[in-house]
Amino acid sequence: MSKQKLLAWSSVGVMVVLIAFLALPFAEGAGGAGGPIGAGWGRGHGFGPPEFVKNRFMGRIGRMMVLKSNLDVTPDQRIQLMGIAKKHRPEMAPAVRTVTSNMEKLRDAVIADSPDEKAIRTQAAELGKAIGDAAVLASKGIHDAKGIMTADQLELIKKFISEEDQARSKFLDRLNAL
Repeated sequence: MSKQKLLAWSSVGVMVVLIAFLALPFAEGAGGAGGPIGAGWGRGHGFGPPEFVKNRFMGRIGRMMVLKSNLDVTPDQRIQLMGIAKKHRPEMAPAVRTVTSNMEKLRDAVIADSPDEKAIRTQAAELGKAIGDAAVLASKGIHDAKGIMTADQLELIKKFISEEDQARSKFLDRLNAL
């Protein structure tokens, strides 16, 4: 596995753990049905997030796979898209490393033995800046890629984004209901 893929999957893993960690205090009735951490978390099958949390992430992966299949990228488009990725890699790779490093620093500040609100907020601001910098760089590559895609492909991407927004909204509604 390449370092970039490993970095990307590590970032996803950190986010999944963070979301599960944030949802933990909202588990129903600590000490009630389902064990000491609340109903729906253990279910006798070991520790884990509620099924709807798992479904949120698996649903996203499924939607991404459907999008990839439906886009029907031509071999010529694939070559051009790889060229765009290669062109922007020298500036994106360090930006992704900076985001990841700042995510790790924020995580460490949050889980410190003696949490320091000022340190957490400072690191959160650093992460926000790093994400903003990476987003600006990514927008350049996305702009280039849009010039290669057909109107139908761009419409499929818009539909995917809309479905993702709806799924996220449903997920947050469900999480708030815990």
